[in-house]
Amino acid sequence: MDWMRRLSEALWSEQFWLPANVTWEHLKSTSTKAYPDFYALMYPIPLAVVIFLVRQLVEKFIYEPLGKSLNIPNRRPEPPKSNAQLETAFQASKHPSDAQILALAKRCDMSERQVLRWFRHRNGIRKGQLTQLDKFKETGWRFTFYLTIFLYGLWALWDKPWLTDGNAYWKGYPFQTVSSDVWWYYMLELGFYWSLLISQFTDVKRKDFWEMFLHHIVTISLMVFSWTDNTIRIGSMVLIIHDSVDFWLEGAKLARYAKKTRLSAVVFAIFATVWIFTRLGLYPYRILSYSFPCPLGDLCFPAFHLYNALLGSLQILHVFWTFTIIRVIYRALTTGETEDVRSDTEESDNGYSDTEVTPEHGDGITSPPEKKITSNGNGVVSTGRGSGDVATELNHS
Repeated sequence: MDWMRRLSEALWSEQFWLPANVTWEHLKSTSTKAYPDFYALMYPIPLAVVIFLVRQLVEKFIYEPLGKSLNIPNRRPEPPKSNAQLETAFQASKHPSDAQILALAKRCDMSERQVLRWFRHRNGIRKGQLTQLDKFKETGWRFTFYLTIFLYGLWALWDKPWLTDGNAYWKGYPFQTVSSDVWWYYMLELGFYWSLLISQFTDVKRKDFWEMFLHHIVTISLMVFSWTDNTIRIGSMVLIIHDSVDFWLEGAKLARYAKKTRLSAVVFAIFATVWIFTRLGLYPYRILSYSFPCPLGDLCFPAFHLYNALLGSLQILHVFWTFTIIRVIYRALTTGETEDVRSDTEESDNGYSDTEVTPEHGDGITSPPEKKITSNGNGVVSTGRGSGDVATELNHS
């Protein structure tokens, strides 16, 4: 087993993970000082299961009755009208090109729009489309957790000096103890992100599936690195900055499902404002400026550079999503049309998503009879709507 010993020594090299002249023995907890323990990172795994079970209870006993009281539809659409020629074409290609749609329209004596809607409907049935109530419940759970964890994080950090002073991140580093409230903050966040990473493969799939998957991986990696290197102070600030945004978007989506369009637009506007302020302003100012370049001077170590790379990659994702938000708002305000930039199905070109449902067609079938429908070369559909529906177009999780 000599190779295992050498592998363990390489993985836990003090020269890589810790500042010069600091060993793992120095960071062992005592009766009077509590340091982050690497083995505590095992707790979020079973905690993710507990969080998943709590999710089922919240959805079942809170948001399902609430959704029903708001008359949110819970019926799945019926299969499209039987058409042998369209069905044959569908089996050959689930997403026909514009030329194929035109040919099918002529062959079946239908309009191109009718053919396109048939394919959208047929794709939705194939994928076992969730009902509006299902999506309301899922959104309600995320709103509940995001709001709860933000309030808890704010409470846990309220009396910590680094909440208002970034210089406190590195004061006394690496010999910084972790309090029980911050310990639980980390464990709950890690448990939640582990549950998201798993449930992402069973929840409604969206166009930015892989971006979100990467986001969860980066977030978990950052937290693990932060815990291992005892950079808990700056790590907890990264968490609270992110937590301050997410519940606003989920709240806008809840209002949208409840057909409170004006309320949804107002809450989405708050979300967009908070997002831009925190992700493009507060995050670079309070996090990156205190981490780039390495503020430890001669004490800087290789793992810190890797940690900084992850912080930087998170900022790149922030910029990507910010452009998405701005594109939606700009398009809505200048053209009166909105594009589904993060639809509820990964293969968005089927056009069969909850973001395209109007109050008049709550069964999940996209059929706004008086609205302009356009299609690009990839078959992505957009409908002509006013800016009041901006909030429905960005379903960021």
